[in-house]
Amino acid sequence: MERKKDNVVAMGWRHVICPAAGAADPLSWILFIAFLVVFVVGAVFRIQDAADGSVHNFYMQHYGMFWYGAWFLFVLATVGPVINLTRERNDVPLVVLIGFGIFDLLIFLVISALALTQDNSVAPATALLASVCAAGMVGIGWIVQQQSSAKAARRTHTFNILMQSRLSAEFQKKVSERAKFYPSGVKVSEEDAKLYWKAGLQERKDELDKKFEIDKQRSLPEAIPQLERELEEAKALADEKNTALKGLIYIMNFYEFICAGILLRELDEAMLKETLLDIAVSLYEDTTNFRALAREHQPAVFCNLERLVGLQWSKSPC
Repeated sequence: MERKKDNVVAMGWRHVICPAAGAADPLSWILFIAFLVVFVVGAVFRIQDAADGSVHNFYMQHYGMFWYGAWFLFVLATVGPVINLTRERNDVPLVVLIGFGIFDLLIFLVISALALTQDNSVAPATALLASVCAAGMVGIGWIVQQQSSAKAARRTHTFNILMQSRLSAEFQKKVSERAKFYPSGVKVSEEDAKLYWKAGLQERKDELDKKFEIDKQRSLPEAIPQLERELEEAKALADEKNTALKGLIYIMNFYEFICAGILLRELDEAMLKETLLDIAVSLYEDTTNFRALAREHQPAVFCNLERLVGLQWSKSPC
């Protein structure tokens, strides 16, 4: 299904104004209201009939203060929400920051045009627009360079992680341990999933001991050695499955880290999806019972794996 495309007004409202309004403190609202008041007063004075000498003369002497003072108040009003959002998200809100930067620039251009054309001369406004356009081109070039560098760094970091996982002896050991009982395509049963935890492993061994005692009472003396061997083999099998599940959880933690890196835009999703899609989706599907049981112990465990692989990659054929 094709995603609905938003226009610039809708995006500005949803991604800039709404988050900023929610994060605005009382002082920011006061500064914003002061900006509106000063702006409206300046507009009224500008269109005031020149016949009203006192008002007109006062405005002509201080019109720069009205217009640039209003712009300064607007800039101050945007500082608080940006700082509050940064503290809430523990990261710089780039979308809000860029949106406010555009708003500040547009308002500055409007105010400068009003102020510089006060004497009906367009030459100062034209010079200002030329300077702003030149500065804008420089800014765009810097942003493109910064984004290109960040993308190259993400790809390099992603490639290094992929190579390290392939060359890591510990990682390959865990893959082998998992593959002994739960290779790709083999789902972990709910009963086996319990063996990962110490309590579940001990519970399985206690059940085997109880079954042995019952079978021992029902069997001939010469059959008891065979029952003891079967008991030891069953306990050893439980221990081996516990080791295999530890290898599986090691791999799942690695993919949880990968998913977190992608969602935080620290890793390149396109490269990882091309190389790990089938493996990640298979791992997700094979561990359904294990993850459900793990969430009973830790409700937020493997949440990034769920958000990326479960809700996005597993529903995408490529």
